[in-house]
Amino acid sequence: MIDILLATYNGAKYLDEQIQSIVEQSFQEWILLVHDDNSGDKTTQIIKSYVEKYPKKIKFLDDTKSFGSASANFSYLLKQSKSEYVMFCDQDDIWLSNKVEKSLIEMKILERLYPLQSLMIFSDLEVVDEKMNTLNKSMWKSECLDPKLINNLYSILALNVVTGCTIMLNNNAGQLVSPIPKNDISHDHWIAVNIAKYGHSSYINEPLIKYRQHSSNVMGARSSGFKYFYKKTRLLFVNWKHFRAKYSHFNFKINLYKVVVKKILLNTKRLF
Repeated sequence: MIDILLATYNGAKYLDEQIQSIVEQSFQEWILLVHDDNSGDKTTQIIKSYVEKYPKKIKFLDDTKSFGSASANFSYLLKQSKSEYVMFCDQDDIWLSNKVEKSLIEMKILERLYPLQSLMIFSDLEVVDEKMNTLNKSMWKSECLDPKLINNLYSILALNVVTGCTIMLNNNAGQLVSPIPKNDISHDHWIAVNIAKYGHSSYINEPLIKYRQHSSNVMGARSSGFKYFYKKTRLLFVNWKHFRAKYSHFNFKINLYKVVVKKILLNTKRLF
């Protein structure tokens, strides 16, 4: 069984489409765990309507807990998961109908190679606008991201190539990355680094999700141009304390200067 973790907050505009794309998955051995961060719109009404339609498939953790960030919300959901596998789901995308199936097939292959290890699967994304018009068929190509970087710890520390809504973890990996730090670092980067250090991963070199870009995105597709590179490099030194705090959550020693050098090299490479 697979637990799909859906963290919501004021997501009523697109939530129906996202949940429906999960309901229509080709592989049906899943449970959708949903927790809302005290939304002020109709998000909870939409969730409850789906619970009524699919009471055996969708579980709403209907409480008053508020976390103030998607990462903290996902951390809470992860603690509730008891299944063999777990996936992360944003509130405003659309999953292709074979996303769960293809992720599980790849996970089974990885399990045969690395039994009883902490394992992660992730994939590419198709970037779309608010009306689902395609902006980029491959986010990896459009942003010059190389998924093979996951195999090098300092590369993934410097440049995250894993997007949270594409991730599948086995139970060992779920326990490894829990709890997710509340601030400083995104949940997908936290997971990717820990898997690079302690586990194994594999990627699916095709989009399995329509990744919607709109004005309310907390995290979205990023640019890879010179202005973006200059801004990020400058902020790295201006906000050195934040940069240091971001990497302080890991339970192993990190050479921050090595991370900086790697970050500059990798982002310079993305310019050409």
